[in-house]
Amino acid sequence: MKGISMKSVVLAGALLTFASSAASANTLTPGFISYVPGASISYDASLVAAKLVSGDGFTIFDIGGFVLATTTAPAGWTVSFGALTQDFGAPVFGPDDAALMNVHFTYGGSTITAGASMSLGTFTIGTTWAGPLTSDDWVSQDHPNPPGTAIGTSASTTAVPTIPDGGSTMALLGLAMLSMGLLRRHLL
Repeated sequence: MKGISMKSVVLAGALLTFASSAASANTLTPGFISYVPGASISYDASLVAAKLVSGDGFTIFDIGGFVLATTTAPAGWTVSFGALTQDFGAPVFGPDDAALMNVHFTYGGSTITAGASMSLGTFTIGTTWAGPLTSDDWVSQDHPNPPGTAIGTSASTTAVPTIPDGGSTMALLGLAMLSMGLLRRHLL
C-alpha cells in the first residue's frame, strides 16, 4: 500500500477549501438577486427551519460605494452600517476592509417560525460602484427551532459591489489551478 503523497494532501486541501465555502447549513441566508451598476444590489433573505426574533439579522461586509438613501428593507427591519462594525459576528472567510461599509439588517418584528424555506423579502443596498462584483462575507444570527436551543449563527460569502482584493482571490485561484494540474497528472 502506498503512503499519502504530497499531491494528495494539496488536492484534498483545495477541495475542502472550495467545498467549505459552498457548503451551507445556514438558516437565515441572504442570497444575491440582482445588481444595477452605479445604483443598487439586491438580496433575498430566506429562513429555513428556524425562528427569527427581534434583534436577529444579518450583515453583508465591505460594500463599495454604499448609499444609505437608496438602501431599503422590508417592513419590520432596520438598516445600520459602519466600517469595521460587526453586529452579528466577524467575517469568516476574509478580513474586514476598513475603507468599505458593512451593512446590517436587524429584525424588529414579532417572532417568525419557519419550517421549510421562507422568503423574508428583498433587501436592497444603494451603491455608487459601477464596476464588477466580487465575493465577500456575510454573517447572520437567528434562533434555531425547537425552542430552548442556543442562538444560531451562520456565515458564507455572496456577491458585493467592491474592488476585488486580489490577494486572497488570487491565492485561491492559484491553489485551484495547482490542484487541477496535480489531479490531471494523477489521473493520466
